[in-house]
Amino acid sequence: MYKGEHTCSKEVATATKKDFGIKVHIIFTKPIGVAEEDLRNVTEIHFGYETLMGRKRIAFESDIHQTGITYAIDEIHEFTAVPEIEKAPAF
Repeated sequence: MYKGEHTCSKEVATATKKDFGIKVHIIFTKPIGVAEEDLRNVTEIHFGYETLMGRKRIAFESDIHQTGITYAIDEIHEFTAVPEIEKAPAF
């Protein structure tokens, strides 16, 4: 579980291609249209990379659904990642 703090200064990537990936539940610091979001069948999480503007980002990707999404790290209060038990109809 991530709770708004991370001491790593480099990008951290977590990948899984086994079974159905992982389910990620996100709670945002300031709702960006929604206060919480679930992402299904995530196979990669890239944490802590910087944009050209120097803002730290996190990316959630799904090889299963061939899509992904990125957020600024400061937009996320916390997220949890647990093993996925089925292929979801959508990311």
